[in-house]
Amino acid sequence: MSSLFYNFIIVIGIITASYIIFRHLWKKESTEENDKILSQLDEARKKIQSYSTELNDLLGLMSSFHRVNTAPTTLNMDEVAWLALDNALKILGAIKGSLFVINKRTNQLELKAAIGYERNNLPGANLSVEQIENGAHQKESFPSTPSKKGSFISVPLKIQNRIIGIINVNEKNDDRQFAPEDLRILTALADQTAIVLENLTLYKDLQQVYLGVIKTLSLVVDAKDHYTFGHSERVTRYVVEMSAAMKLSPELKKLAEAASIIHDIGKIGIKEEILLKTGRLTDSEFEEIKKHPVIGRDMVRPMEFLSELAPLIYFHHQHFDGNGYPDRAKGDQIPLVARMITIADSFDAMISDRPYRSGLPVETAIKELKRCSGTQFDPDLVTVFLKVLRHNLKMA
Repeated sequence: MSSLFYNFIIVIGIITASYIIFRHLWKKESTEENDKILSQLDEARKKIQSYSTELNDLLGLMSSFHRVNTAPTTLNMDEVAWLALDNALKILGAIKGSLFVINKRTNQLELKAAIGYERNNLPGANLSVEQIENGAHQKESFPSTPSKKGSFISVPLKIQNRIIGIINVNEKNDDRQFAPEDLRILTALADQTAIVLENLTLYKDLQQVYLGVIKTLSLVVDAKDHYTFGHSERVTRYVVEMSAAMKLSPELKKLAEAASIIHDIGKIGIKEEILLKTGRLTDSEFEEIKKHPVIGRDMVRPMEFLSELAPLIYFHHQHFDGNGYPDRAKGDQIPLVARMITIADSFDAMISDRPYRSGLPVETAIKELKRCSGTQFDPDLVTVFLKVLRHNLKMA
């Protein structure tokens, strides 16, 4: 598209140069035929300049579509709405605007983005969904009054025939009124914005389903091994708080939470008589227990929406120095989240009661974490965990 625009510029240059040269060559002996040719060249030059302006506007619109459509799923609805509104104002040359989305639960408009307005003076804020469906949002578009400041356009955000919101744009920055082509541009941008917002909603809904599946799997593990009931929940809480303290990316935080919830999912494949044994495990029984990270990995790996969790589950008993199980990986070869889970998992196991022993006091477990820092545990992550733990103990 951009090369096409530059080709137009070249054509404009050629025609403009031809016009100037032709006028110079015949300036002394102007004839009716020469004047006609000059007029045609000038007309062609003006038309192509007009086309290039329209093409430039089209490029701006396509660029806006791209920015809105490629909004990352890590953005929330307010951020996507602001991005769409900001692009609408830029391409239409306006200085004020607002974007509302219908709350599915209340069926009322909710403000998601506003630029250049006081919050108590927003056009469209008091419109009902029914009024938008009946076209009330367009009643002040293209005003015939002399006041150019009163000009605004308002377009519904629609998915097929279902309205999900409304976008309003007010006041051209050059004091001109909005024209019908501005409405067409805003409508096109509104359609794209509606698709992105709807997809974002569907993505968030899918994430909730995804988390629900994970929590259900965790409950299955707890039901099988009732001595560790609540263990996964506590490990998850520790890991989530570590993620926040470390300022991990939103994507990694979600991954850490999900992996923590089902880190022991592989225990589903371990015999109950081993899981529920009241005495110490034999060497062969412990070898069976050691299989649960591998079983867990193999359980989730075939499922596309859980496959990212597979290595985190697989490595959550791997030691920082390469010992542990089920692999010989060490240091940074072990995924960060798996190293975090290892610490939280071990700490909770130490302070929890088991059929064959009582839980350790918290201070004793802390000393054990410090003692094994650099061997069993990532020393930097032990520091983070202890800061989080001490903060929680102070708050308790």
